Amino acid sequence: MGITDKNYELLTEYRETRLKPIQDKTFDNYIYIFEKVEEIIKQQNKDLKKIKVDTLIRDLRNSNLSVAVQLKFILIMKHIRDSEEFEKYTEELSNKLKAEVKTNTQKKLNTTITSFTDLTTLLKSGVLPPHDKGKGIAPYDYLLLFILLNYGVRNKDLIIDYTNDMNVIEGVLSGRIQKNIMFFDKSTLYYVRNDYKTRERYGVLKIKITDKTFKSIVKKLDYGFIFNKRNGNSYEENEIGNLIKRTFNHYIEGSNLTEGIIYKIQVQHYGVLENNKRLKQLAQSRPHTLGVQFSNYEQ
Repeated sequence: MGITDKNYELLTEYRETRLKPIQDKTFDNYIYIFEKVEEIIKQQNKDLKKIKVDTLIRDLRNSNLSVAVQLKFILIMKHIRDSEEFEKYTEELSNKLKAEVKTNTQKKLNTTITSFTDLTTLLKSGVLPPHDKGKGIAPYDYLLLFILLNYGVRNKDLIIDYTNDMNVIEGVLSGRIQKNIMFFDKSTLYYVRNDYKTRERYGVLKIKITDKTFKSIVKKLDYGFIFNKRNGNSYEENEIGNLIKRTFNHYIEGSNLTEGIIYKIQVQHYGVLENNKRLKQLAQSRPHTLGVQFSNYEQ
């Protein structure tokens, strides 16, 4: 259906006044949000610049729009129209969202029997020699768990090309090539990401990995994708979730882990300890803001 011309102009003006550029994909999401709001406005005049604020908020309260959609809309409207009512409703929605996040986080954590201690104990259990089925963790599984625990990455971040091709390395470091890589610079191992969810905001991320066990495993690998199928091709982003679940169900039966659950387990653990330094490190390496972390992962 699309939003009205007046509201499209209003949203375009908002985009043009923002100091930080709003990407096309984000702007399309804003258009979708405005369209949904227009659908729930009861009165004939749907001009968001002129509609009474209390009328707009009343219609929002009576709608079935999600709290997250309402909150994003109100935050945009606060920039467009100065009103104390918007400020009050922002606080109300923020509190609702926090309560929802707390409930949803606990629901997801209830799907796994795994604790933070289980994960760290597995990581420290000792790396098994190839084809050894004794107690410990297989080399590839060590790499997977180490990255998830130390950097809190998403599925897409685990599509990693281990390379010594300087053209590729320089291309990724400069931001010209959009992919994730690992490479050695003499004896130093780097994990560089330029193909991940929040890349447009945070740019190229370069991490130095100093863990001796991790480095020794990578040194023995052939160049190519770190986590690959039997044909040597990387797992697709939509396949990484199954890889994580299958891998750790082998060690902790019924754990049913995902990258999101592993991240939530960590945030919960460090939150209880009030280890703000580690929480900040996780937010930076995922990466997202501490505000996003609190809104989406804190309990």
